[in-house]
Amino acid sequence: MKRGFTILFIELFCVQAFLFLGALLQEYALFCQIMLLFFLALTYRRIYLLARRSLKNAQEEAKFQALQKQEQLQKEQEQLFVSRKQETLAFQQATIRKLQTLQNYLKTNEYNKIQDYLPAITDDFQRERFHPICQDSLINAILADKRFLAMQKNIKVTYEVLLPEKSNIPSSELSSIFFNLLDNGIESCNASGSEAPFISVTSKMSAGFLAVHMKNSKDPAQPFNHKTSKKDIPNHGFGLSIIEDICAKNDGSCQWIDNGDTFDSVVMLRYQ
Repeated sequence: MKRGFTILFIELFCVQAFLFLGALLQEYALFCQIMLLFFLALTYRRIYLLARRSLKNAQEEAKFQALQKQEQLQKEQEQLFVSRKQETLAFQQATIRKLQTLQNYLKTNEYNKIQDYLPAITDDFQRERFHPICQDSLINAILADKRFLAMQKNIKVTYEVLLPEKSNIPSSELSSIFFNLLDNGIESCNASGSEAPFISVTSKMSAGFLAVHMKNSKDPAQPFNHKTSKKDIPNHGFGLSIIEDICAKNDGSCQWIDNGDTFDSVVMLRYQ
């Protein structure tokens, strides 16, 4: 690239030189004009090659950053899944201990303790038990974690998620769809200024396609421009491109619809 700019500088110098010589030496004006045209052609060709090289480098850099972000998201999803498995295991172990305690009270006929202890077990179970949202464990963990994060920001989240029992879509790619959609939805709700921000996610199957639809609050003063609203741009803004790449790989499509104070994300993926 540096060598190309050096050659371009030399060619521009030659253009200026023959332009000057053509005006100074009238007897060689024709020769100077021919050489001027020759170096102009070389200069335009060099500019075209440099521009194409710069564009190619920029595209490769964008793909590299998107790949890095995809790998980072995959690691985050795997960590989330491990964390949820550990939480579920801890809850199961705590429940077993409580049931063993209850069983010991039964063996020793300590009915008064049973009467006091049983409501506590029931309340804990209803409060702490893992409510599955869908049948996919990783996506289930993502949905639950994002809803927890949203609730901390006073964002109401509702899910109605149906997934195909058998699908050609890799689990990692499908989980990335939900992960990135919800990440974008929470970001949009935070910036919306709404008194009651919300996120609604639904998915259903039709004619061999899985349709995922997310509707969320949005700042009406900030029109959609296919970019992130976060200040940390190098680490964000790849969510939409990741989703679009996954759609392209799975014979699908996606739509981003700005309704002013709300935003619709519609993703279609062929699963058969």
